This record gives sequence, structure tokens and C-alpha cells, in this order.
Amino acid sequence: MQVNIRVMPIDYSFQQEGSTLLVTASSNEFTYEEALGYIQAVGEAALSSQCSHILCDETNLTHRLGLAETFELAEYSANLAKQGNIRVVLLCHESVSQAIQLYENATVNRGMNLKITTSREEANEWLFGSDIVTGKQIGRAHV
Repeated sequence: MQVNIRVMPIDYSFQQEGSTLLVTASSNEFTYEEALGYIQAVGEAALSSQCSHILCDETNLTHRLGLAETFELAEYSANLAKQGNIRVVLLCHESVSQAIQLYENATVNRGMNLKITTSREEANEWLFGSDIVTGKQIGRAHV
């Protein structure tokens, strides 16, 4: 009998407030496939609920993927976000890696409206102006 155990998956939850999808994600480490599943789930949730703004709180998500994998995820994200003309901000931990900076550059160069920041105030300002959004929970997952 074979048992597959994923020790370090990405846990995330969604909340919606009007046209904004609020995402909270956490993990110490994750695979490319888990990151792709997370991006797909966020994109599908935003598109199906017709959200035009996404705020991803990834301050408890440790980015350790390589540059090539990060670049592939950036291409996928940009194509997905363009389907709904979605504006996205990633709120990251202060120890933002070179790979996540590559992700920002690659998505923006492909026409995605994306900002990565370590400041919640800056994230809210860039995404919403001075309004702070709170939301109702619409989904929770573990990949």
C-alpha cells in the first residue's frame, strides 16, 4: 500500500468584498505544482466571482522556487489575469527573494497589473486608493 503525504502544502483562503478577492496563503515550502494549483484556484475564484482586484496576503508564504519555475508561473499568471483584466497585489514577507522580484518583472512585462510589496498600507493604497477592504469568506483550501 502506497501513501502519499504532502508535508508542506499551501494553505489558502478566499474572501470577497464587492469586486475584490482577498486571499490569505501560508506555507513553509511548496512545489511548482502546488504553486500552479494555488495560482489556478485564485484565478478561477476571481474570474468566476467577477473580481477585478485581488489582494494576496502571502506574508506567511516562503518562496523557494527556482528562477525558471518562477518565470513559468509568471507567464501563466499574466495570461490568466488578462482574461479578466484583473489588478493584483502580493503582500509578501520582508525577505522577498530574487525569484519573487523576477515574478513581478515578468508578469508586468506581459501586461499584468501586478505589484509586490511588503507594506500592507502600500498594498491597499496601490489596489484600492485609501479604502481598506474587509470581506466575507467564500472559500478555503489546502493544496
